[in-house]
Amino acid sequence: MPVIDREDAGVLTIAELESQMTEDERAEIDEDHEDYYGQVVPSVEDIIKRELRTSHFNEFGDELDRVQVREMPIESYREGVETSVSRIDEYEHSTLMISSDVLFETDSSDLLEEADEELAAVTAELEEVEGGELRIVGHTDNDGTEEYNQGLSEERAESVRDELATLIGLEDFDVAVEGESFREPIADNESEEGMALNRRVELHFTPPTETIEIEIEGELPEALGEDEEYPNAVHTGDGAIEIESIQRIDDLMVGRIKVSGLEDVGANYTALTFGFGRGIGARGWSNDETLGFSQYSAYAPTLIHNNQRYYPLDIYLTPLQGSSAEEWVDDADGDMDLIIPLAERNTFEIRNLGADGHYTATVLWPAIDDETVTVDVTVPRHYQDELSDRQIENTHPWRITNVPIEDL
Repeated sequence: MPVIDREDAGVLTIAELESQMTEDERAEIDEDHEDYYGQVVPSVEDIIKRELRTSHFNEFGDELDRVQVREMPIESYREGVETSVSRIDEYEHSTLMISSDVLFETDSSDLLEEADEELAAVTAELEEVEGGELRIVGHTDNDGTEEYNQGLSEERAESVRDELATLIGLEDFDVAVEGESFREPIADNESEEGMALNRRVELHFTPPTETIEIEIEGELPEALGEDEEYPNAVHTGDGAIEIESIQRIDDLMVGRIKVSGLEDVGANYTALTFGFGRGIGARGWSNDETLGFSQYSAYAPTLIHNNQRYYPLDIYLTPLQGSSAEEWVDDADGDMDLIIPLAERNTFEIRNLGADGHYTATVLWPAIDDETVTVDVTVPRHYQDELSDRQIENTHPWRITNVPIEDL
């Protein structure tokens, strides 16, 4: 991740800005006054105080240098717009997931004709990989015995391996084929929707050392909500939403999204979140392994490009001692990782600003190699079947197309 030195860039902290103001100026403004506070950053002290309870913050005294800078792993997630193929990239490890329901008939390991498009998308991904270990793992739901599903999961993984070998050859890979029966579910097997998610084939491999964008042509999916072209704003039940800027910095895209109040609805934090609570690890696929609180984070805006939907990046963290996050990890059942989106947090405090209010949120995505991109808030594909129309409507989906990308 690129790092900019605040002092070298001439960026002030809030305290430094206020020290340069007269008493009259300070009396006339508040923290929502963008002319003064739009280009400053919180100090280390401000950040730590926000994360810790007062009693723990007071323990630091003047020893804030005890807080150490650490590099933590980042996770990215994207999914195909027209296929079931999704991809998770973690530190030196990538996973492709394909729904078995579009590959096979029930209780069968023979590939369907519809599987061609799915495996073509997988092929496009693997062609950019520099060989190495490739694990192809079949998974099932819990309908039937473990022994029966063990055989079915293995046979389905073998069918995928055989077809990929025909399509691109796998000579550069050390291929292992495995079946996990229903021992590693990613959703609840108590519902039809959850069982469908658990029926899948996964491919595990080491990603290339350099970021390579996959070229897959296709049309934009139908927008679920309001749709405008940049620089126009979309008007939703959460306010008027416009893209201030999207900048490419090394391997990151940094977006600034402004939400302004409307007469009837004001400007609500939910403009940039989902209207339902979901885990965020790999956008909900690893709920049983990760903890995180994303309800008040601007984690919903995605980028659509080359028939792929890119979600905001997530980062794994070690919580500060004395923070609420530390309590979540300590109280969790089993060994859980804390993960949060690289997006504006704590937007709950700026909810319902009224018709004259507004706020601007920052969101980080993986870099995209193009001049424009589409920004889209929608319901993640693997949740649509299990959500009611009312839940989807409460998300207030929106889309802004042809947003220019500025290089820094």
